[in-house]
Amino acid sequence: MTTKTYSCTRDQLIAACAILYPNGGSFEVSGDAPTIVKRNESFVFPTDAAVAAAVDQALLQAHAAGVKAKANEIITGRYPLWKQLNMQARFSELMDKGTLSDVEASEKNALLEVWAWVKAVRAESDRLEADPGATPNWPA
Repeated sequence: MTTKTYSCTRDQLIAACAILYPNGGSFEVSGDAPTIVKRNESFVFPTDAAVAAAVDQALLQAHAAGVKAKANEIITGRYPLWKQLNMQARFSELMDKGTLSDVEASEKNALLEVWAWVKAVRAESDRLEADPGATPNWPA
């Protein structure tokens, strides 16, 4: 049995292997240590540099997923999906109507304000994904 140990955590190595070998491979990550075990001789161990780059990529992917989850939590916390669907349907009705009463025009403007807020949350999400060290400044 041939093994190779890497200078990262076991979980980081597992994430790196998922990136380096998306279709699996003839290896396993063994024990508590970040060690790859060959299952057959045709398997080529990744270089330390390849694992380090894949670990960085996996960390960025995990960061992006966390930011997206937080943005989703913020948006659906204020506007659950059922409410979003109802607002979208109502906006479509108002747009199809043509001439709007003052009340309907106010309702349309309120829906546009909600959309502007959602876009601001999404823009902050994009900013945080692009700069993992940034301090969050979610819209109120």
